[in-house]
Amino acid sequence: AFEGEEEGLQLANQSQYGLGGGVFSQDPVRLERVLNQLEAGFVVANDVVRSEAGLPFGGQKSSGYGKELGEAGLLEFVQLKTKA
Repeated sequence: AFEGEEEGLQLANQSQYGLGGGVFSQDPVRLERVLNQLEAGFVVANDVVRSEAGLPFGGQKSSGYGKELGEAGLLEFVQLKTKA
């Protein structure tokens, strides 16, 4: 439990993990503000965290490196080569 937006963000961001997070609010300005400050690789507003095939999904901190799914995920599995 926490009291207020600032304490909630502080508690959430103290975690060593940062795969996904969500915020529930009826205030769109608050949603945007809190989602931008949440240290997670994937954030959602008024919903549960779940991956979708067309969108990149991956974490921050100790929740892994890189992304999966979507174009960003595809690029994780290729070695780009420049020819001149």
